Amino acid sequence: AYMFGGRLALRGGGGIILGGAMGAAQGIPFSACDAGSKALVQSLGESLHIELKRKGIQVMTLVVPPTNTAIITKFGLDPADMPMKPMAVKQCVSEALRHFKQRRSLSLPGGLNRLLAGIVPTRVMRIMMGKMIEQTLAKADKRNSYARG
Repeated sequence: AYMFGGRLALRGGGGIILGGAMGAAQGIPFSACDAGSKALVQSLGESLHIELKRKGIQVMTLVVPPTNTAIITKFGLDPADMPMKPMAVKQCVSEALRHFKQRRSLSLPGGLNRLLAGIVPTRVMRIMMGKMIEQTLAKADKRNSYARG
């Protein structure tokens, strides 16, 4: 961000989108280190949004919800078994770009994701995410034990 921010400032403007994660701000059980690093990214993005605006640079953090990418299968998960169905990549990207054009500091794609983030208390969201991840991991372990079998 420092390097590209400097280059964009010399150009007279531009934009930076940082990749965060849904749940990072409140913690993600079974993914604590990743949640902490994504929380730092979100804080950095919110700060840079203000700092770099005066130089004509738009900064936005994309709070990535569960999205149907290769990382899901890399973790041994099956999107069909996940309690919260992953969002299509095209929808995630198109909403994020729309939010970027609106000069938002933060983008959380998906109406349901925004609704949940707005009405569900942080503590409850953390507990729900923990249960969801625990169930998903248990199903993946079961599939893997059958495959080794």
